[in-house]
Amino acid sequence: MNSTKKVQLCVLCGVRAATKGDGDHLPPQCIYPKPRPLNIPWNKVPACTPCNNAGSADDEQFKLIIGLSTGEYRENPDQVIDSLAGTIGKNMRLARQVLTKQERGYGHRFGNAVAEPLVAVPFDREAYSRVIQRIVRGLYWQQSGQILRPDAEIQIIPEQSVTAELGAPIKLLLSRATRVELNSATFVYKFILEDDDASFWGLQFFDKHFVFALVSPQTVPK
Repeated sequence: MNSTKKVQLCVLCGVRAATKGDGDHLPPQCIYPKPRPLNIPWNKVPACTPCNNAGSADDEQFKLIIGLSTGEYRENPDQVIDSLAGTIGKNMRLARQVLTKQERGYGHRFGNAVAEPLVAVPFDREAYSRVIQRIVRGLYWQQSGQILRPDAEIQIIPEQSVTAELGAPIKLLLSRATRVELNSATFVYKFILEDDDASFWGLQFFDKHFVFALVSPQTVPK
């Protein structure tokens, strides 16, 4: 009788074994300032140590982006500001990027006809995309029970990049999508899974920051 236990692979890379007793928080837990509520079941997925460690630097920038774009609308804005200040104080590269280049203005958030005050901060698009890709890979595994192929193409569409031409089809997809609330509804996502492993994802952070993702499976050459 074969008693070998099946190894749980890391759902982010699909190659290495997941680290026992650990995992990757999706979305990154750092976007929630300390002290974090004790009554929230934080969302985690099986992940290996290299994938966990590789995302740390990207998560720092992501924390600033989410904090600056949502902080003033949240229940604990002072804690958010203190948490952002701590991150900036420890990372001078991010400090220069945020303090010298941010711009304030008014704009329309996705699906909202009323102009709202917005903070525009130049950021590393690739780092931002890597965080969203990790989130999508983790959520895909949770919803499908399958690990997304490493070579799957994940196209990231930030809210600011949604043109009038893209707006209509995205709204149509959102109307068909299944809605899931996590972390006391501070993180909400909608998704559509297709039979060919393609999928659509709409992610919403603290009701103010939106980003969309389209997943296209890569075909294996014959």
